[in-house]
Parts: sequence; structure tokens; C-alpha cells
Amino acid sequence: MLPSPWATARRRASSLLVLLVALTGCSDDDPERAAGPSSSAETTEAAEEPEERAPLQSFTTRPDLTPPVIEVLDASSPSPGFLFLAPKQAQVQTGPIIVDDRGELVWSKPLPERRSAADFRVQTYQGRPVLTWWEGVSHRGWGEGDFVIADETYTEIARFPAGNGRQGDLHEMQLTEDGTALVLVYEEQAADLSELGGPAEGREFENYVQEIDVATGELLWEWRASDHVDRATTYVGFDEPEVGTEEDPFDWFHVNSAGLWDGDTVIVSARNTHAIYAFHRRTGALEWTLGGKASDFELGDGARFAWQHDARRQPDGTLSLFDNQSNSDEEPDARALVLRVDEEAMTATVVREQPHPEGVRSRTQGNAQLLADGGLVVGWGSEGRV
Repeated sequence: MLPSPWATARRRASSLLVLLVALTGCSDDDPERAAGPSSSAETTEAAEEPEERAPLQSFTTRPDLTPPVIEVLDASSPSPGFLFLAPKQAQVQTGPIIVDDRGELVWSKPLPERRSAADFRVQTYQGRPVLTWWEGVSHRGWGEGDFVIADETYTEIARFPAGNGRQGDLHEMQLTEDGTALVLVYEEQAADLSELGGPAEGREFENYVQEIDVATGELLWEWRASDHVDRATTYVGFDEPEVGTEEDPFDWFHVNSAGLWDGDTVIVSARNTHAIYAFHRRTGALEWTLGGKASDFELGDGARFAWQHDARRQPDGTLSLFDNQSNSDEEPDARALVLRVDEEAMTATVVREQPHPEGVRSRTQGNAQLLADGGLVVGWGSEGRV
């Protein structure tokens, strides 16, 4: 009988060093970069070379399972437990997997061709631990799919789409104590981008945050980014001729996490404005902005972040996030970052930061999970390391 996945979920490895030979991650900012160069544009010579396939596991009794090989570089861990991963490379088995500290497979759910999973983790629903993930078709930096919940027998107990007929994005599905889920949506639309330096008859991504009643699928509210945030605060430009067209819609906001901050305040992380936003859960009114070009907070030494993911309020009131820092090979190394956010003094100061022991630049993706015992689990995004 397979171990219950949540029995050790709170004891996930805090110092385990893992190299995911096939890239895994809980967000999917650029799947085309998963196994190849750090740039989305390859040379003609590179494109003509045969694609290198990642090593796969095989099982005599289950030949249908071919998850990626996971190489454990250092298994010493004060917090032993299971790791929850979502491989997404095109040439490997996609779908959620659970592995132990040795990288051995504990549970696997292979998905049909062209479908993948993301944001695979343990949460609580109706007072019980459950497995949750996004499932669908991933594009370059966003996804279209449904949100899935499975019980302690690995049986699916809920599957629901985003509201208003929109497609759910792969970055987030955060359950609340009220039996609801915070989810994200990317939706392409026409836009006049001329004031920003783009085409007058252009295309852009609008970003939405929604709260869905899981039991009924009812949409409770929807927050639209452009109604509250100035597009001019983005750090994305029009350096390439395709940006702002149907081939490459202007991705000015790029929301990648959502969660409750305190009471009826929701926080969202927007990668491409380098900022975290707090808004009222019921009215949608923006309460504050942390980081970026229009920060309401004074940032202390070392507190500035860039291209970030996975902003979470911790039980002690601090804010954790994965600070990618880099969008090129010349910028600083990525790090897990914990900030103390003082809403009275309007200051943000560093409580803790953790770069990779070997120094890693993570252009896309990533997450940072604080454990109850003080440990820290970090997914290094596009580098394929945990």
C-alpha cells in the first residue's frame, strides 16, 4: 500500500540537494527553455542537432510509467519526507509525482499526451489533507486547464474550471478555510500599446484573480489587474518586433501567485512589474504595493526583489518569496527571501535570505517553502534543482 502523501508532507526535506535531470517545477514560465539554452531563441546550428532525451525510470510491473530520473546529490536532511514535483518536459512522462529523499518514486499519475500538471502540493479541504494540482495545456509562460483535488486514497474528489468561462492558469490554486479556491487566469485581448512603445493595434495578456466555491463551482468575485495597476510600471519592453503581436502578446503583469494576507486582504505576485500587491477581497480596491516602480514601502538593505514568484504570508506575519533576481546571465543569483512587512511604518526589511550553495541564476519559475521546524525547501525553477 502506498504511503499517505500528507503523512510526511510537513516534514519535507529542508537541506536535500536534488538535481532533476528532467526539469520540474510548480510554475511554467517558459517550457520551451526546459531542457535547452537560457534564451528562447536558439541558433540554426543548435536547432538542427538531435534533441537530447532525459533519462527515464522504468518499472517491469508498470511499463506505462516512465517518470524522469532524479539524482540526489546530498541526502542529509534534518527534515526527512516526501517531495512533490510536476515534471513538464515534452519528452518525459508528465503529471504529478511524489518521491522520497532518495529520489525513488512513491506515487505517479501519468497524464495524456500534450497535457501537463503544475502547482502540485498538499493542502487542506473541508478539514482534511488533500492533494491539489493544475492540469491542462501549458503554453509559453501560462496555461489553460482545470484545478484538481484528490483525497487520501488518491481519488479525485473535485475538478473545476475558472469562472466566467475563462481558462484556469497553471501558476496557482490556493485553497482557503472557507472551502474556496483562489485561482489565476491569463486571457489574450486586443490593446493599444502605442503609449508604451508598442503597436497601436496590438495584443496583450490581461490577468485575473478569482475566488471559486469548490463545492459548487460558483465564481464569488474576480479581480482584473489593469483596473488597478498602471501598465507603465512593467519592466517588459518592446525590444523584439514580435512583442505585442499575436505571436507574442504583451505580458506586462504576469501574475504567478495569490493568497490571503490578513482578514479580507489578498496578496498577488506579479513577475513582470517586480511587485506584490494587496487588495481587498470583496471590493477589489488596491491597499498597497510592495516593490517595483510604484512601491508604497521603503525597502531596506537587500530587500529589493525582481522577477519574483510564490509570495506567501507566513504564520509570524512575515512574507516569503522566491526572488529570481535574474532575467539574464549577467544579473545576481536567485534566492529564497523572507521580508518583515511593517504596514504602519511602511517599511520592508530582510529577515532571511538563502541563495543556492553553488550560486544559481534562475531566469524563470521557482518557489520557497518554509517548514514548521525552521527548514526551507526551495525549487530553483528553470535550473531543475531542489
